[in-house]
Amino acid sequence: MYTIGVDVGGTYTDLVASDESGRTVFAKSPSTPADQSLGVMAGLEELARRLGVTRAEMLAKTDRLVHGTTVATNALLERKGARVALLTTEGHRDVLEMREGLKPDRYDLRSPPPEPLVPRERRLGVRERLKADGSAAIPLDANSLDAAIESVKKSGANSIAVCFLHAYLNPAHELAAVERLRAAMPDITVSRSSDVLPQIKEYERVSTTVVNAYVEPVVRRYLTNLERRLVEAGFKGSLFIVLSHGGMAPVENLADLLTRKQVPYHISDWRLSEPENIAKLLEKLNQGEIKFAFLYTAALDGLLHMKLKDKAAIRKKLEWYSVQIKTLFEAAAGNYGDFTISIMSDHGMTALAGTSDLKKQVEALGFKFGKDYAAVYDSTMARMWFFNDQARVQICKLLSESKDGHILNHEEKIKYGINFQDDMYGQMIFLLNPGWQLEPCDMGLKALPGMHGFAPEDKDSFASFISSAPAVNPPGWVGDYFKVMKSRIDEICS
Repeated sequence: MYTIGVDVGGTYTDLVASDESGRTVFAKSPSTPADQSLGVMAGLEELARRLGVTRAEMLAKTDRLVHGTTVATNALLERKGARVALLTTEGHRDVLEMREGLKPDRYDLRSPPPEPLVPRERRLGVRERLKADGSAAIPLDANSLDAAIESVKKSGANSIAVCFLHAYLNPAHELAAVERLRAAMPDITVSRSSDVLPQIKEYERVSTTVVNAYVEPVVRRYLTNLERRLVEAGFKGSLFIVLSHGGMAPVENLADLLTRKQVPYHISDWRLSEPENIAKLLEKLNQGEIKFAFLYTAALDGLLHMKLKDKAAIRKKLEWYSVQIKTLFEAAAGNYGDFTISIMSDHGMTALAGTSDLKKQVEALGFKFGKDYAAVYDSTMARMWFFNDQARVQICKLLSESKDGHILNHEEKIKYGINFQDDMYGQMIFLLNPGWQLEPCDMGLKALPGMHGFAPEDKDSFASFISSAPAVNPPGWVGDYFKVMKSRIDEICS
């Protein structure tokens, strides 16, 4: 199977394919600014040629395609984004221009302020007000909202940013406004601040939400074209995009997919506790109005990290989960003729067996960090890069003699999917034995009673997938869970 990386630049599109053996092949093709998906597909054709297969054969054997692009950045810099309108709390429509009352150069009286992405005539106030604690001071006024929506229609805007005061604490007014917007303008793109950046500070939140609304239609159009062309070319794997913070995410998240498919749904609110989220879901099930629900529970992970050896506390938590799941199951059975329930975990947990102060041992060799070597000390592994042979030989000798773990060999790197030619994950990787942790490490000064991140073969590392009905695409790793959910949604829509 192949993993493919694609980076779309302004002039060229760079591609790389890697297989299980670590073999890596590169290709390059001219970018196509009018529709960059065309340049990507041409690049994939060249990449397949260099692999000695057809593009269809290569894509059929590709389980993951990770994609980076400057489409959003270019749209913002070139001012070629959407025509955006802003709905905000009455009296606050000028936050976008006032910013925080500061200038880059306080003594420069001549430089004009930057032109806002939304002109004043498309910034519309809505009568509503939340207090600083999230409670309502003024309820959302339906007449005021309807008047603003009519103004949006007349403005020709094709994307809307919704940003109400203190909505990061309570999204109720924004959610109600978005619901009304979608009913009145079903084809328009909507960004709400409580989803985009649910954090304090008004200017940062409104400006970020406006930028999202400005670039989203451009990015969505491009990614939709790319995904369609990939599927038509035989790609059945997972398509991810690289995010600005260095992580990656599916092209379409779960909420976006359900909205596009017009499937009534309920998704957990991370602001609420587990009991609150379960109560919300139970209410929705009893109303019988939703067709898909996603309940996220994270408390067990924290409990296992901190109290893995406290069997009574863990048993009590699992028994509580059992009661809650049974209650949800009975509610679903009583309100729906046919339903499927699936339970997914992303990893196991291994009890602390011992600690190793590897950082101290390496520093005792006398080499200078940053000059002779570099190191990342995760809780369960150390990753090293070397800048001279002497440091490499002595540090590797030290670690090869350690009984706390072992240095991963070439075959293990291939097996775990971290055999990169540029050694970006580490030239040398020292993996601790199951249950052993580095203390201190870059994640904290003290080891935790439970930890994950050991060898995948360790029985306590296993994730789990339990379902009341067979999955069309059974998951092979946690990244496949989204594909499982997409299959369930397709079943609902069929």
